[in-house]
Amino acid sequence: MAAIGHERAGGTAWGTPTGAYTQAIQSAGLRACLPVLDRLNQRLAQGIAVGLSDTLNKLCTVRSEPAVAEHFVDFTRHQENPSYIELIGMQPLPGTAVFVCDPKLIALVIDILFGGDGRFVDRMRRFDFTPTEKRIVDSLFGVLLDALARAWSAFCDLRPIRLGTDTHPGLAQITTADDWVASSRLILAIEGIEVTLAICLPASTLEPLRDPLRALRRALAPDPERRWSDLLARHLQTVEVELSYTLGSAQLTLGEVLDLRAGDIIPIESHQVGMACIEGVPLIACRHGTLNGHYALKIDAFSPPDQIPPATHDGR
Repeated sequence: MAAIGHERAGGTAWGTPTGAYTQAIQSAGLRACLPVLDRLNQRLAQGIAVGLSDTLNKLCTVRSEPAVAEHFVDFTRHQENPSYIELIGMQPLPGTAVFVCDPKLIALVIDILFGGDGRFVDRMRRFDFTPTEKRIVDSLFGVLLDALARAWSAFCDLRPIRLGTDTHPGLAQITTADDWVASSRLILAIEGIEVTLAICLPASTLEPLRDPLRALRRALAPDPERRWSDLLARHLQTVEVELSYTLGSAQLTLGEVLDLRAGDIIPIESHQVGMACIEGVPLIACRHGTLNGHYALKIDAFSPPDQIPPATHDGR
């Protein structure tokens, strides 16, 4: 779909041909918002899939390709000729959208609703519909426009309306050839047959939604502080620390220490329950014993954060 740019210059909308922005700045503004448009296109694809599945009573899947910023002349050049083209008013937004339907999409929907299975849609390239076929086309675009309005409901009360049709992409002049637009391509799969729907909006159509789109882009962007804290947390989990536990202790006078000789035995008092220290800070209440012939600790409890004493002066 389309996109939006930076602030106005001199009060002139950047999306209009007479805007004060250069082509380069306009392009940068469009490209900056493509991630937001991709998210909206995903919602649009989901809405179309549900609506068409209900209308056709067939399983329909829709996927969206990444939005692309390009000149309008390039967008029209990439479309198949002839195609079924609908000009869509984007009330209350200014400007006109272009929906370019793969001819097979129209033929496939008509064929299925007439009881067919889509095997002969490649042969159907006519656009002179009968009254019944025209009602089917009206129903198809009712689904597409309803899904579009729902996808954009977070930004505005969009009321898309059909303004006219054409079959030659170059004749659908919604803006000048050199203006930047953002286009999206949806791939619809019905009864195993893939067809395409291209959507294009000129920059001026999205200009009133500049601030909401930017807000959504910031909301979708990763938080730098959160990213840093997550990285720090992952790093800290790999840091090795020393766990120590005192199995016993004894009190001696200085004179007794001076009288010690090799081979002397010092009786110690062993406490069944004590505190294990992490880098010198007592954190874990536990009791000691043996397991498989090795000394072992059984954890009883962890010290509450508000009761953890400071580390000793030697850094532990």
